Amino acid sequence: MTAPPRVATPSDADVQEEEAGEEAPVPVPLTGRRREIPWPEPQEVPPQWLARLEHLQKGLQDVKYQIEGALEDE
Repeated sequence: MTAPPRVATPSDADVQEEEAGEEAPVPVPLTGRRREIPWPEPQEVPPQWLARLEHLQKGLQDVKYQIEGALEDE
């Protein structure tokens, strides 16, 4: 039987050499000033989203009433 073909793998020395070549992140000094982040312009909400939101709100209200009713029954 013959030995399986050898697969080239990086040696430990090669890996350490590559890792040493990577630059470490430079810490950014905190200056105490806050950078203003611009808010995106408001966009119109699609009508189907509003309908879905109303449907979910009604469902939550129903659940709230069921919970309150169950608590009163106790």
